[in-house]
Amino acid sequence: RKTLVLSTLSGVRLWHSSGATNDQLVFNLSRDRALSPAAAKALAAIDRANFVPPDAQRLAYEDRPLPIGNGVTISAPHMHAAAIELLLPQLQRPDSTVLDVGVGSGYLAAAFAQIVGPSARVYGIDRLPELVQLASANLNRQDPALLTAGGGTPFPSDC
Repeated sequence: RKTLVLSTLSGVRLWHSSGATNDQLVFNLSRDRALSPAAAKALAAIDRANFVPPDAQRLAYEDRPLPIGNGVTISAPHMHAAAIELLLPQLQRPDSTVLDVGVGSGYLAAAFAQIVGPSARVYGIDRLPELVQLASANLNRQDPALLTAGGGTPFPSDC
């Protein structure tokens, strides 16, 4: 006979890179995950607090996912760091075209935009119009130029 024991992990800290500020968060991510200078610079340039809802501001620099509405979360910063590191060679190509599928809050798209060259494009799409609006508002709060760089051409509707 087999026995299954269930328990909670209350009090156990699963992610250790949290900080009190965006700079501390990025420093801790670099320390804990050996981020490349390009990834660290991109994450330092994007304040995660601009991409979480007002009621989660006090948790903005925690290295954990946070709800952003519509049953969706902004991923933990260490997951964004891993995605950036994985895609870094492609992001650094001068003519890159990047598609962030499931743009959500817009945080990762904003980080991608910090890395790509001036002639590159970053597109963000989502199946929920509310999240596209959220990402647009968050990107505008972070840096309005992110939405207009490269002429502000919207994603082609025939794709």
